[in-house]
Amino acid sequence: MSDPNSLVRHSLVTAVLAAAPAGAVLAGLAALSALAWYWAAAAALLVVAGCYAVARLGLADLEAARRFIVALRPGERPEPPPAQPEAAWAPAGRLASAAGETARAIAAAHQRLERRSAAAEAALGDLPDAVLRIDRNRTVLDANPAAAALLGLAPVGQDLAGLLRDPGFTASVERALAAGGLHESAFTLHGETERSVRAIVRRVADGGPGEPAALVVLHDDTARRRLEQMRADFVANVSHELKTPLASLIGFIETLRGPAAGDAEARQRFLEIMQEQAARMRR
Repeated sequence: MSDPNSLVRHSLVTAVLAAAPAGAVLAGLAALSALAWYWAAAAALLVVAGCYAVARLGLADLEAARRFIVALRPGERPEPPPAQPEAAWAPAGRLASAAGETARAIAAAHQRLERRSAAAEAALGDLPDAVLRIDRNRTVLDANPAAAALLGLAPVGQDLAGLLRDPGFTASVERALAAGGLHESAFTLHGETERSVRAIVRRVADGGPGEPAALVVLHDDTARRRLEQMRADFVANVSHELKTPLASLIGFIETLRGPAAGDAEARQRFLEIMQEQAARMRR
């Protein structure tokens, strides 16, 4: 029905078919002299005109909807069949064909959305970091298994600020919801064992209550923080262990080069102590 003339023809035929019962009733009334023939003709014309207007709008809208939905399926649309001469009942057939194709397109789009949703849920569940989606009221709409493991409870339906009572984190969530962008914060999660958490908050939509508005990613930074602390402690311990023997060596060297330069007995005793301190440093 891309041709305007075809649309007019189909609409007119459909209108005549739809108005036929009313026309038959009006003709019967005129034949029985219950209604003047000119009034019957005028009423029949009005019925046909009304049916034509409704049919034209309906066919045009349905054709536009069919084209729009079919256009959402690139590469899936079959080749159109060769044009055939249209019979008087062709508009009804075209209408049924358009409705069927539209239904198939909707079903295919729904299946694609379901597959994408399943893939997204599977990917979200495999992420090692905790991921939560919240609405503008900071209510948790959904969360992956890592979030429940990190928080130690099911967070869905709860207020995020109540789950993680940290002012810096709450402020970053509020900034993300108000101004958008990416906001980071770090805090300590207290429980059976303390965990260092790095949070990343980003607004994803301007949804209302009950609709996703922001995405929250919680990364457990405990292992890295512990490693950094172990390295700092190690450096401090090594520094402390080296300071004492190093100070002794420096003192004995200065003594041997000064007051004990000509004292063989003192030199021998100092060299033995210096050897012990050097062995301690080597260990």
